[in-house]
Amino acid sequence: MHWMGKLALGAVAVLSSPAWADVRFIKEVSTTWNGCKYSLVVEQDTYVPPYPPFSSDYYASFRREADASGTCQLEPVSFRLTTSQAQPDVAIAADSAGLVIAYSNGGYSHGYGGESTQLSLLDPATLATLRSVRLSGAGLTPQCTAGGGGVAVAQQLTIHNHSTLVVQGRFGGNAIFFYQASEPRETSLCDGPARGFTKFTAVFPSFFTSQAAPAAYMY
Repeated sequence: MHWMGKLALGAVAVLSSPAWADVRFIKEVSTTWNGCKYSLVVEQDTYVPPYPPFSSDYYASFRREADASGTCQLEPVSFRLTTSQAQPDVAIAADSAGLVIAYSNGGYSHGYGGESTQLSLLDPATLATLRSVRLSGAGLTPQCTAGGGGVAVAQQLTIHNHSTLVVQGRFGGNAIFFYQASEPRETSLCDGPARGFTKFTAVFPSFFTSQAAPAAYMY
């Protein structure tokens, strides 16, 4: 029901690898923490395969480097987060509570498929994953049972009072699911008959210190 893509968070790869050479820059988002710049970068492979879907892959990557202040005490790091048929959206936020990143992946074939988001809380120093949540949209029946893929793509992260995380972005379908890696459980919201929702907001209380389920809104 949802496109999982290929994830490689935590496996460090060097961007100068030959396999990464033929890409073009698409977009970048960044934030700073203790003199270090943290970025999510989207690039596209320049190779277009001669077979369906006749489109090149996109890549989302993570980078850490010193910012202009020259006070960063951490080593530069670069690694790829995901490969996606659909162009990924990326978002990042940081404050004293921690570093949060979000990146989407997905794709479509013959009109079927979807796009989902990986949301991760990282230790800014070690880059260890402290919390992991997968967001997926779905188009279910009016009874909220069977159905197909949907869209839940985070585009903005906002931290309130060093505690609450608000996630906002594109949506497609009538149901949204949250899969927490630390607790193998699923939190979902389904609103019966599809109403053409195009956006969502998810509010995670005490995101940095608990595994509390979010409150979700589709509109």
